[in-house]
Formats: sequence, C-alpha cells, structure tokens
Amino acid sequence: MTPTRTVNLWLANDEGLYYAARGMADAAEGDAGRLAVALQAWITEELAPDLGASMFSDLLTHALADVDWQEIADDLLETGVK
Repeated sequence: MTPTRTVNLWLANDEGLYYAARGMADAAEGDAGRLAVALQAWITEELAPDLGASMFSDLLTHALADVDWQEIADDLLETGVK
C-alpha cells in the first residue's frame, strides 16, 4: 500500500480525522492547492509523533515525503475522503 493510500484510508476511517479533514476542506473553499498544503502541515507537523533521531523517525519522514497531498486534497474536494 502506498503512503498516499494509507493516509487517505486513515482519514476516511477514523472519525476524528475524518471530521477534521472535512473541516479543512470546507475552509479551503475549493482551493485544492491550499488544502494540500494545510493537510501536509497538519499531518506532518501536528499529528506525526516525535520519534527523536532514529531509524523509525527516518522511515516515517521518508514515507510522509512520498504522500501525494494534492491527490488527497482533490479527493476530499471532489468526492469526500475515500
């Protein structure tokens, strides 16, 4: 499973994450670029745990860098979280 699909699944299946993401989509007022930036900041800066300097931190950072935030934003604006 790709990092993008994993993030999308969590946004769709965790009630708290779902409503937070929907609120961000509503606030973006149809601007997918703005929503993509907001989602990336929220997930990478607020939600991701601080693992310190470690192999696991490097793996998490790498996986989050591979997420296609634009694709997730487009999904949220077009059809809701998948």
